[in-house]
Amino acid sequence: MYFIRYQPLKDQLRSRTLTEREALPYIVVFAAAASIVTLLPSTVQNSVWAWANIGVTILLTVAGVIYSYFKNGGRDGFDFIQKFIVLGWVVGIRVSLTLVPVMMVIFFAIAWPQVTDDSATEVNMPTGWLDVLLTASFQVIMYQRLGKHIGDTTTHISAPTSPPDLP
Repeated sequence: MYFIRYQPLKDQLRSRTLTEREALPYIVVFAAAASIVTLLPSTVQNSVWAWANIGVTILLTVAGVIYSYFKNGGRDGFDFIQKFIVLGWVVGIRVSLTLVPVMMVIFFAIAWPQVTDDSATEVNMPTGWLDVLLTASFQVIMYQRLGKHIGDTTTHISAPTSPPDLP
């Protein structure tokens, strides 16, 4: 199972040599991660921003899956679900390793000045709009990259040719 490298996976998917057994760990981890993410609390529970975040997340997920499907060739594509799960895992890890630290810096740069009031006994960070913006940004980048890598697997690898004979 790959966590960072996707080129070997792309080669296997392009040549259609990735077995269902090799893809199984990716779908297990993918499903588990999706379940865990739904349990994470939002910083603004039961607010209009929490509902906006849910709506934007659902909309971008549906749009991202459809975008990836068309990058796979649409009706003429092959092995879409396998590619989506397997490459989705690696792309998700890579995007997370890149964007989560950046998003944390942005979040605290915007939210932290609002928390520094010495008289406050309870901290209420009015960051609902920021949650929505960061979540949407993550998803757009994630699905754009996933679609790109799925698109890279739509052509078959031809057999290597031998170099021409030199005189």
